[in-house]
Amino acid sequence: MIVVMKLGSTQRQVEHVVKLVREMGLKDHVIVGTELTVVACIGDDRNKDRSVLETVDGVDKVVPILAPYKMASREVKKERSAVPLGGKIKAKIGGPKVGVIAGPCSVESKQQTLEIAHAVKEAGAVGLRGGAFKPRTNPYSFQGLAEKGLQILAEAREQTGLAVVTEVMAVDQVKLVADYADVLQVGARNMQNFNLLNAVGEQRKPVLLKRGMSATLEEFLLAAEYIMSKGNDQVMLCERGIRTYEDYVRNTLALAAVPELHRVSHLPVTLFHDLLSAFRQDVVRKRYATWEEVLDYCRRSANPVGRLVLGVAGRLTPALGARSDDVCTALQLTNFWQDIGRDWQNGRLYVPASALVQAGAREEDVDAPQLTAAWKRVMADMVQRTRALFESGRAVCDGVDGRLRWELRLTWLGGSRILDRIEAADYDVVHDRPKLGATDAPLLLARAMMWRR
Repeated sequence: MIVVMKLGSTQRQVEHVVKLVREMGLKDHVIVGTELTVVACIGDDRNKDRSVLETVDGVDKVVPILAPYKMASREVKKERSAVPLGGKIKAKIGGPKVGVIAGPCSVESKQQTLEIAHAVKEAGAVGLRGGAFKPRTNPYSFQGLAEKGLQILAEAREQTGLAVVTEVMAVDQVKLVADYADVLQVGARNMQNFNLLNAVGEQRKPVLLKRGMSATLEEFLLAAEYIMSKGNDQVMLCERGIRTYEDYVRNTLALAAVPELHRVSHLPVTLFHDLLSAFRQDVVRKRYATWEEVLDYCRRSANPVGRLVLGVAGRLTPALGARSDDVCTALQLTNFWQDIGRDWQNGRLYVPASALVQAGAREEDVDAPQLTAAWKRVMADMVQRTRALFESGRAVCDGVDGRLRWELRLTWLGGSRILDRIEAADYDVVHDRPKLGATDAPLLLARAMMWRR
């Protein structure tokens, strides 16, 4: 339950309520809002006499909390929480400004980490993430540099001013990591490691809590509750994706969970503003009038991902960023044309109305037994525009090196191959969805090896 104090209640009245809460065998947590002060009562309050608190001077009302998570609930705190990150920049996550935290999966060397730190700082990030301790599925994989990695992260903070966010994997690591890091990260595999949650809750540093790969939203928020119940209310929720039947990607990003987390909890959720605005738009918007409107959606839904990849790799420049935008937009458009049949069944169409009018095509003809000649003209135009974007962005594949170069080449080639399939099907993507198969892999690899610059 929560005790809502009257407007203008005194500090002495609040302290008296706190004393009574403790006498009832409950823990107290005072939350001072912009207008009201609330005393959250933590513990099993089912058999407690709430009238003891209701008649106290300065108390407006005593409200039972229906959600199983108390401290994380909107019932306790109506205002959104903003968590300070630390570091020299002194940024916050959850406030009016979007804060980006970026960095390598693991700290592998001093040179790698410092180069990436300066790159993400230049790109506008406020925090540097990097694993000094890395949980791996394979026990023979690189497990991190441990304290040496923490020292490298601390040096990166000294040079850039970025707040350091790094994972803590075990209770006995908490103090060591807290000595170096500004934010303690609890990884997806440890979301329900309750001893670890209690341990980071006893620290007075912000905690970035990742959602477990199969966790429900309620379980996610209850994990945050463990941390907050120990007195640490500086919790940020990270929606990092869940495991589904889809094997195209390692994790499926559950974007629909983000607005729901915002609705039921005051805790900040770390996702990019452009991506979130694109998601909101996709929920309510089913049609696009012009090609420019479609491109604007791609700018917010796809392009941030490419820029983040380049930034983390330390290769983000204005020129490569622009080429990356072209490729990311082309990939998003390719997916639109590939999924026209599926999207149509859900009442959504990304082909702009202006293109239909120009070709003399009608929306309702999508339901025809065969794709009409007018619709084929529309699809030929869409494929041609998309190919032009692929070609315009091709240089990004040569602007990086190492493994990333091969990954970008294969991604570029894979998208182009889908367009080949659309053309080979005479543009009828409604009745036969084009996709890549096992036989395409050797061809794409060969083309990547014979790549022309």
